[in-house]
Amino acid sequence: MIDALSFFGVYPFRRVWPIDIEEVTNLLKKHGFKKIYIVYMLSLFYRDFYEANKEAEEHFNKAKNLAINTILLPSINPDYMPLNKSFSKDLLENKFFQGYVTAPAYHGYKIDSLKTIRVFERLCEYDKRVIIIDLLEDIREMHRAYKMRHVITKESLKNFIDKIDRICERKILLTSFRYDLLKEVENKISEKEFFIDTSSDTLYGPQYDRVKELTESVGHDLIVLATKTPLTYPSVSIYRVLYSDISDSFKRDILERNILRFYGSYAH
Repeated sequence: MIDALSFFGVYPFRRVWPIDIEEVTNLLKKHGFKKIYIVYMLSLFYRDFYEANKEAEEHFNKAKNLAINTILLPSINPDYMPLNKSFSKDLLENKFFQGYVTAPAYHGYKIDSLKTIRVFERLCEYDKRVIIIDLLEDIREMHRAYKMRHVITKESLKNFIDKIDRICERKILLTSFRYDLLKEVENKISEKEFFIDTSSDTLYGPQYDRVKELTESVGHDLIVLATKTPLTYPSVSIYRVLYSDISDSFKRDILERNILRFYGSYAH
């Protein structure tokens, strides 16, 4: 199996384990993973993502014993960055990074703003992947001192998908998206060929079998496995797929093949 997105580092709103990148890889190896894509948790909460990514690389480079093939994904905040030559030099031409993780609710920007869309399209032009996070967990579990001003809504998600150019087909992954949002735009997701994952707490398993529902509405070739470790125990996302009433071939696609398709030439 391949994990399309997991995390390391502390989570600001509650205690999670493990947070050390080596321990995260050990845990995922025990669950049968051979490769993971991982992001530094705190980088979703830095406005200055340049500094966040430097910190992420420092932690990553210090790791001595990664149990499995581990690919570091940096974060990006389109609201913080200028669209100038340094954008291309510092980000787009960086061959080390295969995709960029971003979270409107945590980074604090509108997903359907013109600047956001322009930044994502530039990334797609350079054959980068964009991993967009909705909510990592139920917003009611977060500290009440924080108010999310830019949580993705049905309207903003529809606007975003309608506006973004087709150059981003198969280069965007909607991760940890609430099921009610996905259902509202499932036809648009299928049309623009965006990938979606199995990590949201609202993507219920047996009895509801929402994995099966999404394979029928969006297409089995656009669904990937992401565990959201350590916010969620790995087996939760895995069992949603394994116990779904879909064919073994579709399960294999979700657990491995679709992730290779999403990351494209970077996947091997």
